[in-house]
Amino acid sequence: MSSEPIDHIGTIENSAYMGFTHADLYREILDNQLDAGASVIQNYLISQVESSKSLMIFGDNAQGMTIEQLETCAIINKRKDASDEKNGLYGYGGFAGYYGFTKGDGKATILSKKEGEPVNQLVLDFPKFKKNNKIVYTPHEATGTMSEMWSTYAVDKSHGTLIILECHHNVIFDMIEKLPFEKLGQTYADYLKEGIKITIFTNNEKVVIEVDVNNVIADATYTKKNELTIWKKEEIIIAEFKNGNEKRVYLDPKTNTHNSATNLYSEGYREIGKINYTNSIRFNLIDKTNNWPVLDGGYYLKRNKKVINRIEIPYPTSGDYAYKDLRASSKHLVEFTTNLDSLFSIQVNKSKIDKNLINSAIFTTLQYLALDFCKKTWDKIKQPAPMPKPMPVVTPKPVPVPLVTPRPVPVPVPLVTPAPKPVPLVTPKPVPVPLVTPKPATFTFSQPAPVVTQKPMPVPALTPKPMPVPAPKPTPAPLPIVLQSNVTAKKFIELFRNNFQDNDIVCDESQALYNKLWTNRHKS
Repeated sequence: MSSEPIDHIGTIENSAYMGFTHADLYREILDNQLDAGASVIQNYLISQVESSKSLMIFGDNAQGMTIEQLETCAIINKRKDASDEKNGLYGYGGFAGYYGFTKGDGKATILSKKEGEPVNQLVLDFPKFKKNNKIVYTPHEATGTMSEMWSTYAVDKSHGTLIILECHHNVIFDMIEKLPFEKLGQTYADYLKEGIKITIFTNNEKVVIEVDVNNVIADATYTKKNELTIWKKEEIIIAEFKNGNEKRVYLDPKTNTHNSATNLYSEGYREIGKINYTNSIRFNLIDKTNNWPVLDGGYYLKRNKKVINRIEIPYPTSGDYAYKDLRASSKHLVEFTTNLDSLFSIQVNKSKIDKNLINSAIFTTLQYLALDFCKKTWDKIKQPAPMPKPMPVVTPKPVPVPLVTPRPVPVPVPLVTPAPKPVPLVTPKPVPVPLVTPKPATFTFSQPAPVVTQKPMPVPALTPKPMPVPAPKPTPAPLPIVLQSNVTAKKFIELFRNNFQDNDIVCDESQALYNKLWTNRHKS
């Protein structure tokens, strides 16, 4: 029969198969620093390519440990009672972090000092442990080399703790690359709000990562707070909450309907804990630039003061695209205490919670309230803004008007238009019209001459009867042009043409006629 009922090396090597990532291991050591009461934490990632090993250093200003406390701090599986003030529970996380970062090929050295005492040292030589298949260590006062490390990296030289891990180069490179995206400010937001400072250095350079407060739901535009009371009777779990009518109810697991929760105590249930549950959304339907990303949405599980991890919300497969984004990007903060650890299935790796291991009654209620909140918020967002209520009509009080005696208005005197004087009728004297005797024509035309009708002279109306006008004496007709001897041939033709033009009788026949008259004139 073996004298060693436990394989020590097998025990610590099993930590590699517990689902720890480098970031999980880093948080396990951070948890121990915070549980120790540190107010300032300064950690280093030092790449030493020229050396066989790089260094990862964790420093804090907690109260420190004595030699006796150093000897017990590295005991594997030294469980603690669950506490709402501390993260530790199983007594394994810190040791898993030391072994996980060194990969069992390097040493883990712990230096610690209490106020007024010397610096003490504990070395976990993993290569030696593996060789001997036995974990043996002895704490003692720090050697010269480790005293120099204390002087160089200790946060407070008078007290605190310094942990130095020998790591492979690729471990340091992986941490430098991924740690900025691990949202440590969100994980430890409550500690940071209390004034605790967490700083991470790389290669002894300036600060590259300074963890600031990053509350999960600090910038939400819509929130709703719920309080769930957890009841238990034998193996039955009930999550009680208030419905829209402020009545205490719980979900029936079979019908998914509300059942009254007023008589649970009389029915044999006992209260085992409470959950503070906050639903939140940051969403704008018009300007989407500041909306929460879909990748950040989910259920954030917070144990004590540490946000452990996020459970993703599956992207909806139906409905409006905008509503899908709203639903998937919504954040739901679930805050519970250590007395509910078993219902949330807290494992050795306290940086992860498996959704499938959470009590179904609790998680179903969380999902129901989250969906109800998202639907009601969507109804508010998609509806147009309500019209403002009309302002009440205020009737002004009548202002008394002083009586004013009106001045008498003068009556206008009507204008008298004098009667018009009669205008005597003046009879105009008649104008004698001379009688014009037309010239006799001495030629004939082959074409009939047009009849020219002389327009009558207008006779003015209201003309009195004319006085008898004596007929004028006939004026002797002038001599024909052909008999006037003093007329030249050129003048004769011109007069002849004008005479015919005046009477519109100019044609080829007239041209022949006056040529003939011209010839006869010369003959005479």
